[in-house]
Amino acid sequence: MIVSEQDLVEQVKILSELRLPERARVLEAGCGTGPLLRELARQRPMWRLTGVDLSCGSLSLGCMAAAAERCGIDFLQLDLRKLPFADGSFDLVYTRDVLDHLEDREATLAELERVLHPDGVLILFERTTKSST
Repeated sequence: MIVSEQDLVEQVKILSELRLPERARVLEAGCGTGPLLRELARQRPMWRLTGVDLSCGSLSLGCMAAAAERCGIDFLQLDLRKLPFADGSFDLVYTRDVLDHLEDREATLAELERVLHPDGVLILFERTTKSST
């Protein structure tokens, strides 16, 4: 599913209303500082949340914010094309405005699908530009 033009509040609502297992494993690919993960941690405290990003600086800020808010989130510095998780590890995998930053979209999307459980949900939140006519 590709969803366009949602802000953080709308994205949280979409994700938190999904019918996932009570202890769902959730991966945000390209999490940055993790604002959506932190909000999900408040709304769905039983979910096991993981955020991955290449930026050490963003991950450090995310870790500090999550610790201050007492959110149990795993932040990992990883390449989205080479995730160290077993096949089918996550019930939900999502991205937020990541596709335009990828060097190899096909390889990244294949890797995200690999770590997604067969009955899982993949959501790509992406901004779209409106054409002027």
